[in-house]
Amino acid sequence: MVKTQTKNVIKTIKSDCGLEYNNSEVQSILNYLGIKHETSIPYTPEQNGRAERSMRTIYEATRTMIYAKNFPKSLWAEAVSTVVFSLNYTGNSGKVCKTPCELWFDKFSKTEKFVEFGINAYSLVPKQRRKKWDAKSLKGYFIGYSETAKGYRIWYKVNKKVSISRDVFFKDESVVNDQLVECFNNLNDNDNEKQEHEQGNGSNVNVYKLRDKSSIKKPLYYDNSAFFVAESDPVNFKEAVESKNSEKWIEAMKNKMESLEQNGTWSLVKLPKDRTIVNCGWVYKTKYNVHGHVNRYKARLVAKGYSQTFGIDFKETFSPVVKFDSIRSILIISSVEQLQLRQFDVQTAFLYGDLNEEIYIRQPEGFNDGTEMVCRLQRSLYGLKQSPRCWNIKENNKVLFIALFVDDGLLSATSSQDVNALMEYLRQHFNIIEEKLNQFLGTETEQKSDGSIVMYQRLYCKRILEKFNMTEANPVQIPADPQHLLDDKQQNTNLTSKAPYREAVGTLLYLINLVSRYIEDPKEQHWTAVKRILKYLKGTINFGLIFSSRQKIMLKGYSDADYTGDLDTRRSTSGSVFTLGSGSIAWSSRRQQCVSLSTTKSEYIALSQAVQELTWLKLFLGELMDQPKMVPTMYGDNQNAIKLVKNPEFYRRTKHIDVRYHYIREKFNESSFALEYISSKDQIADIMTKPTPRTRFNELREILGVINIDV
Repeated sequence: MVKTQTKNVIKTIKSDCGLEYNNSEVQSILNYLGIKHETSIPYTPEQNGRAERSMRTIYEATRTMIYAKNFPKSLWAEAVSTVVFSLNYTGNSGKVCKTPCELWFDKFSKTEKFVEFGINAYSLVPKQRRKKWDAKSLKGYFIGYSETAKGYRIWYKVNKKVSISRDVFFKDESVVNDQLVECFNNLNDNDNEKQEHEQGNGSNVNVYKLRDKSSIKKPLYYDNSAFFVAESDPVNFKEAVESKNSEKWIEAMKNKMESLEQNGTWSLVKLPKDRTIVNCGWVYKTKYNVHGHVNRYKARLVAKGYSQTFGIDFKETFSPVVKFDSIRSILIISSVEQLQLRQFDVQTAFLYGDLNEEIYIRQPEGFNDGTEMVCRLQRSLYGLKQSPRCWNIKENNKVLFIALFVDDGLLSATSSQDVNALMEYLRQHFNIIEEKLNQFLGTETEQKSDGSIVMYQRLYCKRILEKFNMTEANPVQIPADPQHLLDDKQQNTNLTSKAPYREAVGTLLYLINLVSRYIEDPKEQHWTAVKRILKYLKGTINFGLIFSSRQKIMLKGYSDADYTGDLDTRRSTSGSVFTLGSGSIAWSSRRQQCVSLSTTKSEYIALSQAVQELTWLKLFLGELMDQPKMVPTMYGDNQNAIKLVKNPEFYRRTKHIDVRYHYIREKFNESSFALEYISSKDQIADIMTKPTPRTRFNELREILGVINIDV
């Protein structure tokens, strides 16, 4: 094709040592055509740098386009084709004012035809395929250009199909407005069939010109990119074996393969003709200790379960995991009762689950024996849809309760002898790594000599500050400024810099949720708010949550609401805090789903949401502490909302309370909890509903049990 289309002759092909090139079939073709084949030295990708860099450019651009438009990953091939098309017509060729296409075809190429990937596209339905009252256009999304016809490739979300269309109207808005209707009504079928695609269908096609890649500058916040290279984990097998820690990763993979073989995870067989194969890949993770030093390198073989078919490859998938609220509850009880704590990691936990379905996977990359044999799984494997369920069923046969979050476990017992006995039992059945409680589920946890327990996230906060180049920022006392509320209507200044707003909010979602409301269209004020949160972390990096050993265990709940606090939607914000003794075990801050007509209603809605959580905590702690008749107390600071629950007559006279919130009355009538009034001054849930001044914020933070752990 190259010879026919360009009159050029391929003389040499350069590649790495992959088996897709180094095989008899390819070599015979190259020998027949007289083409020389040059390969790079193994583990030396820099010798094939142009291809490597091009692949990375295509991969990064494709992933960005897919995620930016929230498209399914199944459209990756369409996105790749669009990226390659765009790069060919705009990419840097090394020649001044020459694109790759101009050099390839030795003629000038136009670039006016470019359209934004994923933009709303309304394609004309031919008159032969529509009736009198049918719509003239069909909504889809632009995903690329046809290589065989002069038309656009349009993806229709409704039927998950792709078609090629010439008469297309592109629009940013997601709805069809009068301009769009008028546009298609004015289309003359006969005339439009004669128009050429190069003309862009008159004024129907918006033109989007791409920037010259050679002029694109690196964002300022990547100036310390060395940090990312040093700290990031490999994303695939090739990166792992070519990284500076390749020996560590190879050793980790060998250890994993030994565990798989010892556990009898699979047997090598020929793939039956009527069965499909599930791909697999390696996932790498560097484990750190509480001091930020590397603890171990972990490699995990994961099946790509998204290709499994329901009813054939799997049936049920549900499996419970422990909540963080439950973990904090266990830690508080452990601190008061002076219990022994231990954490453990079940190595290859999912491999202990018995697999009932017939599933075949490819031999793992780097450990292929060179044959066409496949692995028939005998045990469940990470990545399979049913693996969590298989592991959970295996664990439920045990007589002792263990708090499990997938393969991470927390153990609490009355004496070290009990702990040792249980760990010995587990070691007899599973491959266990036992540790003193220090870092559980990404949170540093430490038990003091007096029995009290502190939880903090110093390493997590440090990595966030380093990632966004905020390590030298001036710290602030409070995370949100009560004098400057976020409101799109008051200030509409767009971000002038390439600020990593989405990345920062995604990292902070573990800590906050307010700024996440503006993730789709952030303004300067929103980015300022995110930076303020990072500055607050800088000043409180040594703060943590303490569970004192000197307290009486009583379950309490606090509920509050900020009436119409969201200036954009006029919705109220519900806030709640739940304590066990003097330690906080659960908290919540969420925007209500409806607009409340009064303060009383917003407080009543907040109470209803809080009581549901309190009911669950009562049942859980009742079983854990063997106190089924425990009566917790819920505190609210709105007397009318309290009356609505306690006084039936007052309730009947109030007509504006929605019937959806009768739940709180039912629970109160069952005497499952006590409801008490508390003054606004003592309402600790106030911190969950709105930004508060520094003095008030510090006071509430201390009541919640958040202190400087280094003092």
